[in-house]
Amino acid sequence: MKILHAIFLAAACVSLSSCASFDPLQRAADEADREGGRAARRHDGSNTLDSAFQVAETLYYSKKYPGSPEQIQKAIARGRLAVSQWRGHALPKYLVVGIGKSESTGRPQAMIYDTCVEDLDNINIYEFSNTFKKDTMRKLDGRVAQCVP
Repeated sequence: MKILHAIFLAAACVSLSSCASFDPLQRAADEADREGGRAARRHDGSNTLDSAFQVAETLYYSKKYPGSPEQIQKAIARGRLAVSQWRGHALPKYLVVGIGKSESTGRPQAMIYDTCVEDLDNINIYEFSNTFKKDTMRKLDGRVAQCVP
């Protein structure tokens, strides 16, 4: 009888722990908490609560496609300029760098600039249906980035 209770208890513990790790709402809350903590450590502490909420917001794009060599060069130049003019307390790892509007749709376009390697994170252009606010922290394609339109 004790063996049966032990097996049941072990099975219950395994099933409860596996269910908790696959709960999408809990995982999203945990991720937002971690990102908010990272943002709070990057700021001077005066607006840590605001930073945590800003990071939890996601910047949604309507299209994603590879950029042309000219667009890539423009994004690199704007990323380097943004880094050289940075007035924040700590430089974020990623910047969402605006590169203008699409000729075909007229929508704002941006690329992700990695400030650690001083180059683009990838060659993708993200096209947005709305403009994004300057100097806000947003999550874009799995990266937390500072917006620099």
